[in-house]
Amino acid sequence: SENCHTHGMPLTLWCTVCCSPLCRACATAQEHPGHQIKTQGDAKEQLISD
Repeated sequence: SENCHTHGMPLTLWCTVCCSPLCRACATAQEHPGHQIKTQGDAKEQLISD
């Protein structure tokens, strides 16, 4: 998988509000306050089942 341009960490998470990939640092840096964050695997499963 790709790495975050800001933190250099793997993009393993997904913001369901912004529809964008996140790394762990992005998810905890309050860049997405109140947004639902999922693992990319969970987000893919939800898209397939919807």
